[in-house]
Amino acid sequence: MDTNDYWLGLYKRTATKKAATAWYDGNPSTYQDKAWAKDEPNEKVKCVRYTKDGFRDRSCNLKFYYTCKKAAGMC
Repeated sequence: MDTNDYWLGLYKRTATKKAATAWYDGNPSTYQDKAWAKDEPNEKVKCVRYTKDGFRDRSCNLKFYYTCKKAAGMC
């Protein structure tokens, strides 16, 4: 596992090379092509990971660290 790569809750709506993205919580994604790393997306998979070079599509079966969303509240 590359410790600089993370699942971030973004996915491609269809398992095609160029597909619209959405968030797993149901919210629409506003990310444009410029958020993708060079030559990405390039696989017929749905999961998206964040890397230092930008977003990359990869098989959902791979294991990476992840980030999650938490509601704002009192500390």
